[in-house]
Amino acid sequence: MIRSVVRRGMAAVAAAALLVGAGVVAGSGTAAAVYVSPVTAEQTVGNISVVRGGLGDVYGLGARPAVRIGGDITFTTTFSVREGDERLVTRITDHGPAGFEYVPGSATVEYRDASGAVQRESVTPEVGAGAVTVRAPGTGWPLSAAPAKGVVLTVTYRAPLLSIPSEVDGGGVTFDVAGRGEGLGWTAMGLPVDVNLPKSVDSLGSSSFIFGS
Repeated sequence: MIRSVVRRGMAAVAAAALLVGAGVVAGSGTAAAVYVSPVTAEQTVGNISVVRGGLGDVYGLGARPAVRIGGDITFTTTFSVREGDERLVTRITDHGPAGFEYVPGSATVEYRDASGAVQRESVTPEVGAGAVTVRAPGTGWPLSAAPAKGVVLTVTYRAPLLSIPSEVDGGGVTFDVAGRGEGLGWTAMGLPVDVNLPKSVDSLGSSSFIFGS
């Protein structure tokens, strides 16, 4: 069963509650973003819950994730199981907003290993058109309810200069689970993201470059 929810909460940081006591700081990517939006999108498939939040360089309408034209926005996607069998995630592909560009070196994965220790990986992703793929070493990244084990993927994108203020979809993730299926997930999870004007239009060259007027 697939379920979709757009909710308000503690956004990406609270989504990492699946790693309670693990000391993981969600959303600690390389972007200079400091605005943690309380608006997240959650979807489920089977007993796997996926929560996506955004950390932008400004607040959007209703405090939802937002980014200025030419600025960076970091998406933190948290995988967990709240009950049932343990799962092993072997691949995650992050799908950014249409037209946004991946910021090299920003992709990281955090998870709790078999010993209970928190591991943070600076991964070397496969970068394609609008997609960033990371693959788990060994058998996969574990998800379990007790003890709490989860996976947090953090990826930063840059809003294109040839943008206009608008609302865009914040993208989503597709993923593989060992023994349970490939290509699970959603390229768009329904997370609303606002694209706002830059602090200074002159800093991007000229208004005619941005708006074509």
